[in-house]
Amino acid sequence: MKGIRSRLSYANVTATAALFLALAGGTTAIALSGKNSVKSDDIAHGAVKADDIAALNVKSGDIAKETVGGGKVTDGTISAADVGTGAVGASEILDGSVGTGDQAAVPAAHVIGSNLPIPPQVFTTLSLSNDSTGDAFDPLDMWTASDPTRIVAPVAGMYVVVADVHWANDATTVDQGWRLAQVSGGGQTSRQVVPAVRTAAGVSGETMRQTVSLIARLAAGDGITVSADQDNEDDSTINVLFVDLETSWVGPAP
Repeated sequence: MKGIRSRLSYANVTATAALFLALAGGTTAIALSGKNSVKSDDIAHGAVKADDIAALNVKSGDIAKETVGGGKVTDGTISAADVGTGAVGASEILDGSVGTGDQAAVPAAHVIGSNLPIPPQVFTTLSLSNDSTGDAFDPLDMWTASDPTRIVAPVAGMYVVVADVHWANDATTVDQGWRLAQVSGGGQTSRQVVPAVRTAAGVSGETMRQTVSLIARLAAGDGITVSADQDNEDDSTINVLFVDLETSWVGPAP
């Protein structure tokens, strides 16, 4: 007994205890050597579960390219903020899938004015109104009563502008002179100057009419106006009986 006891050591006892635990089916913890000591071949396939990963711990760099498909994304969870600017093109949109409810209103307006006196050789910017009782329209409020002589482009782009000016007849029998109509926007101008023509006596409702159009490249905030001027032999004031100004955005500027 003394001989056996003299041969016992700490190493012998530890080894013998480990052998008994292994034979008995027991387990024991093994200390790791330090950080980054677990390799991929130390982990059984399928052993790492979602519960083993800390919240918000998987970054974009941890996901291989082209590994996340549409089936992995919850319906309705992708918002405009998740889509890059210019990332969606025509090829990403199903033909016939965009309806009128998916489109913003196109900047367009039709404003009018009436009975506006034009003194001889006085270039006059005409006052306009959004007459809800007539055929005027202005869904984006491009015209305001605080600045009635113009409509304002809400977005940059190319606009088509058309003005119709209806002049009252000069009652005199002498030289009728000339009439001018002009549309302007963004520093661009289109005008028409023509000899005045008196309509035949007794013809009801006939007036002299001028139509002027302009394709203008406008920045957001640029104003669009219609102006008139006239001259006649007796230097009398002539009324613009009616004017309408129509404009519509046709697309981005090239």
